[in-house]
Amino acid sequence: MKILILTQYFPPEVGAAQTRLYETARALLNNGVDVDVFTSMPSYPLGEIFDDYRGCFFKQDKIDGINVYRVWAYASNELGVIKRLFSYGSFTALAMTALTKIKPKPDLIFVESPPLTLGMTGYILGKIWGRPWMLNISDLWPDSIFALGAMSKESLAGKSMIKLERFLYRKASGITAVTEGMVFDLLQKKHIPQNKLYYLPNGANVEIFQPVQNLAEQKQKSFIYAGRVGSAHGVEVIAKAAEFTKHRDDICYQVVGDGPELENLKKTGVQFEDN
Repeated sequence: MKILILTQYFPPEVGAAQTRLYETARALLNNGVDVDVFTSMPSYPLGEIFDDYRGCFFKQDKIDGINVYRVWAYASNELGVIKRLFSYGSFTALAMTALTKIKPKPDLIFVESPPLTLGMTGYILGKIWGRPWMLNISDLWPDSIFALGAMSKESLAGKSMIKLERFLYRKASGITAVTEGMVFDLLQKKHIPQNKLYYLPNGANVEIFQPVQNLAEQKQKSFIYAGRVGSAHGVEVIAKAAEFTKHRDDICYQVVGDGPELENLKKTGVQFEDN
């Protein structure tokens, strides 16, 4: 069996989707499944293409046995909505070059969303190849975009995104979601048939990560945020919490990550050590 993973984000970038998809691909390989990944040139989280990939339109490499095909896409961070949409749109369109690169054709196409627009590429590839495709939801688009105020439901773009969402949910062979909350929303609010929806949560490598023993007895309490430091992630709550508990010497806050809002977080007066 051969599976094509279609995603805008993949190592050497560091992030939730990147790690999840890499580990999934590696686990599939270890179980005898052939895996190809079609992705963009790495640029996350700062919106700058990594040095080793700069100036390339197409590049093929191998990561721990995983065949990785990369195509250029406009690189942008999340500070400008128009630029972000252009970044997503450019990869969505250029990912169609997978038709000429992925041989033999896969038995299944697994599409990572966001961006939701990439689902359209999965749909078209599935039609041309005559193969099923699945949509993996790691963030509910366009709901999260509306919640941030980055786009209005009543705008032309907003209405178009809603129509695209409904179309892709209807056409996908199956839909996976990474949280129970998303599964609930997809069932109750989006009316996805239960026999089409699968819960596929983030996992942990138990060979590396072990439960901490006697956690309640430890005097020092650490609160860790690990991930992208962006406007969509509510990281300002960390600064507010640190200010609220500054009289407590038994509490510390740690941020492991990077992103366009990191400098603003540092400007709040909370002290952070570089990691």
